[in-house]
Amino acid sequence: MANFKQAKFLGILLAGIGAIGLCMYFLFTSPITQTLLGITVQSSQPYVNNAIKKAQGEKTVTTTTSSGAYTVTASLATTEQQQEQGLMNVTSMPANSGMLFIFSDEPQIRTFWMKNTLIPLDMIFISQNKEVVYTQESAPPCKVDDCPVYSSLYPAEYVLEVNGGWAASHGVQAGNTVSF
Repeated sequence: MANFKQAKFLGILLAGIGAIGLCMYFLFTSPITQTLLGITVQSSQPYVNNAIKKAQGEKTVTTTTSSGAYTVTASLATTEQQQEQGLMNVTSMPANSGMLFIFSDEPQIRTFWMKNTLIPLDMIFISQNKEVVYTQESAPPCKVDDCPVYSSLYPAEYVLEVNGGWAASHGVQAGNTVSF
């Protein structure tokens, strides 16, 4: 009789552990939980999936040039992990979209590369005063280990990455103002 009670207890215990494990799986794979906890999940979908965009946040970024004011909706890269990931493995990005890198340290020469970036990008380097200090236009994708490095030339606190050709088509150049 004792063995039966022990086996029954063990069976109930294992079933309970399995149920808890299943609940944990569904809890942590839920987009709502991922957003609340700030978990970044790799997506095979084009652009950045909605859970990642919400976890990082978004800002409307407006660049004012001599020909007008142009707006981009940008996902934010504020943590070191988000900044290292950037737009890697993104296969396409909607027009007037991008990623805004916000650095928490002092403005400095910023260096970027296109490792595992699959689309050409413009990198708009922005000063602490929110003025464009340099634009790297149409940096090509790089799928090898030895990718070229692109630098801001002048200290920057922010970098806006947009589709390649966006800066030239909107007349973005050093001295333009940026707001967000």
